[in-house]
Order: sequence, then C-alpha cells, then structure tokens
Amino acid sequence: MAITRGATEALDLLLRALFEPGRDAVAVTWPSFGSFEQFAALHGVTRHRLPLGGVRYDRLDVDRLLSLPVKGIYLCNPNNPTSTCLDADDLALLLDRFDGIVIVDETYAEFTGRPSLAHRLGSHPGLVSVRSMSKALGMAGLRLGAVLGAPDLIGAVRRVRPPFPVPGPVAEAAAAELADPAQLVSRVASCVAERDRLARELADCPGVRDVFADAGFVTVRLADQDAVLAELDASRIAVHAEPEGWRGFLRISVGTPQENALLLSAIRRSDRRSHL
Repeated sequence: MAITRGATEALDLLLRALFEPGRDAVAVTWPSFGSFEQFAALHGVTRHRLPLGGVRYDRLDVDRLLSLPVKGIYLCNPNNPTSTCLDADDLALLLDRFDGIVIVDETYAEFTGRPSLAHRLGSHPGLVSVRSMSKALGMAGLRLGAVLGAPDLIGAVRRVRPPFPVPGPVAEAAAAELADPAQLVSRVASCVAERDRLARELADCPGVRDVFADAGFVTVRLADQDAVLAELDASRIAVHAEPEGWRGFLRISVGTPQENALLLSAIRRSDRRSHL
C-alpha cells in the first residue's frame, strides 16, 4: 500500500508510474470521474472512451474493452457521477480476461455495503484499488488517500511519489479518527440512511425520472432540468448540474435532514410551476 495526498493524487501517480507517455493507452468509461482523463492527457497517455450501458449506467461492454489496444482500464465503482455500482458479473469477467492494469477508483466503496475489490488483489496482479479518507470517513480536509495493489505496482508508485507525502499532524489526526472504528461505522450508517431517505423522497417527485443512490451522493434525471435549476437557484441551493457534461442530470450531495427538506421543497415547487 502507498499513502497519497488524497485519492486524486493517487490517480495522477498511477499514470506517471505505470504508463509511458506517447506510447501507452488507457480505456475509460463514460460518464465517469473526469480528473483521470485530464491526468492522462497531461501525461501523454491516449484515452479510449466507452459509454456505460444499461438503464442504470452500470454495465461494461467487456468484449469492446478487451478489443482495445490499451495497457490499462480505469473504472470508478461506485461510479461518479452516476452513483451506481458497476455490474458485479461484468467486473468479474473483465478481471478474469484482461491481463493488463485495471485501476478501480473505490473512493465511495463504504457507502455500498459491498466488499471492496481489494480482496481480489492476490488473484489479479494487475488490479489496483484506490481508496480515500475524504468521503465516507469524513476527513476531506486531511487529504489522505491510498493505493492498494501488487508489490511491484506499489513500488513503482512510491518511486514517483514526492518525498514526505504525509505531514506529521495529518498522520496524527487520521490515526486519532481511525482509533474508534465503531464511531466511523456509525457515521457511515447514518449518512447512508439519510441518503436512502432522500432518494425515496426524490423518487416520489413528479418531475424526477430516475434516481441513483449507490455512492455518497444522489444523482437524478429530470423531466425539466432548467425549471428545477431556476427554482434551486432562487432558493440558494447549490447542486452539480450536468456532471461531466451529462445533460439532464443533477448530482446532489446528501445534506442534513433540514437541508434535504429544503431541496425537496424546491424541486416540488418547480414541478408545480412548470404546469401552471
């Protein structure tokens, strides 16, 4: 394992360490976390983008992925911005058939109730899991991430990682937080419960077509995006519209019950006004 300054730096280091500029290529799914493609472009790594399939945007076209001339594949699971977990059978098939590097961004893994793919590292030498303490563990200000993988891959990451990656006060604060696992589990359970309640309420809003809520946020598809955004703006509620250019969708952070109530009221008002 290698500790990094957040999961985003981990993705940057993996591209630096494992891919040759101007020679290697990587496959990415879409929509997905855009920073990885930005880092790939910065390091001169060719990108092959494939759309996610299925009504929940959770299916991988394994045959097409295997046909691409790539050294590695980047996946986000649960996916950002779709807030859906990738199909488990597709993942298993890909790992069994692809002999290159598979980078799985698992920064929202704690929200799913599913086991991390890190438990498969021993049987898949090219598999890399990227984790974060910023999401479910609530330590975003500390900027701590981790890369888990085979010793040779981790050794390559450490060779390109800047010296002194974790300041002493950061390490001490993280250790103090991690010393009480029961509290962390309770915190995650509380957030998941509120996320699920928000998702159910959103699904009952007439103007909401689809609701996805596997990660630490909720993504919705709207019948009238402009009307909803206008009402949210008038209510001074900030959401992420069209995440990664995904037209018609909103990514919604899970707030407190009071904040979520204000959000739901604004979305319901927008639907009533659109029918006046």
